[in-house]
Amino acid sequence: MSTAIKHFAHYISKGVILERYPTSDDPDQVGSAAFWDEKLKQLQRRLPFEDYWRGLKIKIIHGDSPYLDWLRQNGKQGLEDYDLNTPGCQGAAGLFFDKTNEGLHLAIFPSGHNPDRISPNPLTPQQLYDARETLDHELGHFLAWMIEYGPNSQKYICRQITKNLDQLMPLWVSPGQSGERLAECYRAWMGSDSALGKTSDNRSLPAANYQRAATLLICSYWLVGNLSGLLIDGFEAGDTRCSWDEYEWIRPWWSPFTPQLQKTGRFAVDRSWTKTKL
Repeated sequence: MSTAIKHFAHYISKGVILERYPTSDDPDQVGSAAFWDEKLKQLQRRLPFEDYWRGLKIKIIHGDSPYLDWLRQNGKQGLEDYDLNTPGCQGAAGLFFDKTNEGLHLAIFPSGHNPDRISPNPLTPQQLYDARETLDHELGHFLAWMIEYGPNSQKYICRQITKNLDQLMPLWVSPGQSGERLAECYRAWMGSDSALGKTSDNRSLPAANYQRAATLLICSYWLVGNLSGLLIDGFEAGDTRCSWDEYEWIRPWWSPFTPQLQKTGRFAVDRSWTKTKL
């Protein structure tokens, strides 16, 4: 990457890496570290696991930064052109790639932005706030990535979470786009103070109306982290907790026979991530 591309990187709350790409020598042109950290702290209170956040890279990019031009010139997906198979540039406010490589990109486009020209207009405070609001949705894609959302995961618990979420999330949200639907539900049920209870286009989406889906989404990261290595079955998402059966292979020391699979109990976890035996 060209050394002419200015960027500034450092750690903010819970080990998140903030990279800022201004067009000047002042990284605060695209918002101060405290400005972005304020929003992030609100989101981290909803999902406070240290290892979940540690190492996440968030890139805040001025719409006129040569970084976006570099991505285009090298045939890479970016916020100026997120659909490489369609002629022209399709702009996006945010894109999630992975946790630590490209990470999460957010763009702040000045008025009159054109992919092939530099805008004469400076960024406004409102444009910074509007860009920051997209963080709630994009971090929903981060959660989906962390829980291996989708039908092709090798983990039983991830496939169960996917199947149940697809059945429980409201289909009117992002019709036909399950990944976008999850990101919008995350925003409404686990987002920052300004996002809770509504979609990105300001439609009402209270968690109280979708208790089972909200409980499952809130518990999903804990479930993947704690159940991936266990023998489980009978998974269910309830209004206030998720439950499942646990098994283990049992063979008494004196028995010559093949070990038998034995149920050790039915367990549950609630929205505070407290596990109990039922």
